[in-house]
Amino acid sequence: MTESAHQKRSSRSVLPGGHRGFSFVIWTVKEKVDGEFPYIKLYYYSFNKEQGFPGDLDFYVTYKISGDYELSITMEAKPKTKATPVNLLQHSYWNLGGHSSGTILSNTVQIFASYLIQVDNQSIPTGTLSSVSDSPFDFRKPNIIKSRIKHVKNGYNTNYVVDGHGMRKVAVVEDGRSGRAMELWANQPGVQFYTAYYVNDVEGKGGVIYKRYAGLCVASQGFPDAVNHPQFPSQIVKPGEGYLLAVTLKGTLDGVTNPSAEPNKASHQYRAHTCFAPLNMGGGSRRDSNPRWRGIKEDYSASHLLISPTRSLKRGGRASISLSFIPKSRAEGDVSMGQYNFESE
Repeated sequence: MTESAHQKRSSRSVLPGGHRGFSFVIWTVKEKVDGEFPYIKLYYYSFNKEQGFPGDLDFYVTYKISGDYELSITMEAKPKTKATPVNLLQHSYWNLGGHSSGTILSNTVQIFASYLIQVDNQSIPTGTLSSVSDSPFDFRKPNIIKSRIKHVKNGYNTNYVVDGHGMRKVAVVEDGRSGRAMELWANQPGVQFYTAYYVNDVEGKGGVIYKRYAGLCVASQGFPDAVNHPQFPSQIVKPGEGYLLAVTLKGTLDGVTNPSAEPNKASHQYRAHTCFAPLNMGGGSRRDSNPRWRGIKEDYSASHLLISPTRSLKRGGRASISLSFIPKSRAEGDVSMGQYNFESE
């Protein structure tokens, strides 16, 4: 699942993180906190000239259940010696109908963006922004994916220029069959909308085979290839400065943002199995994808991020984040999955 079609198509880039992106490095668990709002904080040190990038960097990523049906993700980078490009993203694939429910083509999507970044035939940005008006890329109002994807070759794999600044609502995805919906809030200038055209015959959870369009991504990020386009917001971070990606995912059920206020809503219906794909971190400038973990019993390669914020309907419920993993020693072959949970009762 982590093999990138971007890398196959282009030898001129490190999309979406290069041959040794954050998919393939060891992360250290720095903090694990239980309680009402549990979180886990991971750390990685990126050395000077790693994959050609200048300078030493400290990277931190924190996953926190910050409210009922709400997951917050923060990624921080701190250069130590040299200025360097940094552009991270959380590239989870989502199927709100459940990971074995088929395609996402019947999902309704809204993206709060008036422009997109044009790319060449190798998915490299040209530096030109185009209006989404009067095009199949216009999701400023909610639209069903299948109503316009037929007009887009190979489906959507598009970086949108998000309207506004700071932490704001970026996108909304709704699955009419289950009544589930998800809001993406983020602080970055762009969002990558991808409908998984290159996902095909991939074995996933429970032996389910994921086909084309089995999930979608709405991944907040800086503009790809910004280092080569001075008109783009800079992704260069200098020593003494800091980089911060902030993402909040808000789950809803039948339009209710906080289902705890609706005792007749079945909270257990919105669970983390809606996220079927690898946990991915990184972007077009420095690193990416499917981190490995250190600090539990042995080194682990994370395979899924599962969110189970099930404490919403009754007092004494619980919220948890479940990280499915495989031991690094078995990462190259057939493996048995395990889980590492932290939760609040």
